[in-house]
Amino acid sequence: MKRLIKALIPNFIVQRIAQFKPIKNETVIWGGVTFKEILDTAVKDFNVEEERLRRLLPDIKKSYMKYGIRPHEYFMFRFEDKNAKERKPYLSDKTKDQLLIKYYGENWRERLDLTKDKFGFYQRLKSFYQRDVILVSGQNDFEMFSNFCKKHDSFIVKPLKGGGGKGISVVHLQNQSQIKQVFNELNGNGSYVIEELIQQDERLSEFCNSSVNSMRVPSFRHGDSVKIGWSFLRFGRNGSVIDNATSGGVFALADLDSGELISDAYDKSGHVYEYHPDTKKKFKGYKIPEWNQLLEVVKQAHLALGEDDVYVGFDVALSKRGWVIIEGNWGDIMCQQIALKRGLRREFIELLNNGD
Repeated sequence: MKRLIKALIPNFIVQRIAQFKPIKNETVIWGGVTFKEILDTAVKDFNVEEERLRRLLPDIKKSYMKYGIRPHEYFMFRFEDKNAKERKPYLSDKTKDQLLIKYYGENWRERLDLTKDKFGFYQRLKSFYQRDVILVSGQNDFEMFSNFCKKHDSFIVKPLKGGGGKGISVVHLQNQSQIKQVFNELNGNGSYVIEELIQQDERLSEFCNSSVNSMRVPSFRHGDSVKIGWSFLRFGRNGSVIDNATSGGVFALADLDSGELISDAYDKSGHVYEYHPDTKKKFKGYKIPEWNQLLEVVKQAHLALGEDDVYVGFDVALSKRGWVIIEGNWGDIMCQQIALKRGLRREFIELLNNGD
């Protein structure tokens, strides 16, 4: 019967019908997690009381089915207070991915893999990193790792294919005898990218000196033309080496023309900060140093990739050597929409399609 239905009913109608299948706790939603798992995380992050959750749950499910908005986005975008007209312009992470998959067609996985593979991305853009980076993936890499450690007694370790700051740590070797021990610990847990530490410019260290406070810069390339999207600066918290909002950091939006921060900062639980919660340095009005150099580095880095790589979310940091690439990704547009308090779906589609 299923085969008969599939043969007789056009695929787009089948997909439309599938949108209205009831969402259950065990339903696996976009991102490969169950609805209950991601709902529980959102409830915890936003401290949602049981009575409020019971009242909102039908609307949370409806928002996912209609707009692709997952529970965390629902609360971050304050969908509870928005009507259908106000909700429609928002771009969910699911919809963003679907737009990219549709745009790239059968080559979408190859385009995604470019940014998922941290070491592969580095190899394409070595000159923009301005630091030593190696890949440790097996016992045969010990000599290379040992030579790296003799040059750098402190370094950052990242899973080869990870995101959101998960699995990242900084290693400080007390002496050379630790090299074998550290190598064995890493070698038993998959493949890792090992990077020389970025020496952050002191002007950005004023916000937080334990983390590298980095920019997320969405970039759209069509031929030799590169257009920069809505960029934001991320800040870590004291004692943390990571600046991601998903790992406790905060973020504020920058004006593309001037490089000045034009919003207060936000965290993953929707809290708003006029000043950095630890150093008390004000966000809004802060002028990001060497702004024009940042834009030029991103543009030249994007042009150094293939023309098929139309969209890349670049993470960049201001080092003592100037702006350097940290990594690339298919970065979501959630933080920008939170800071702007409006959706960016239309603008994203226009940039992806070069204004067509």
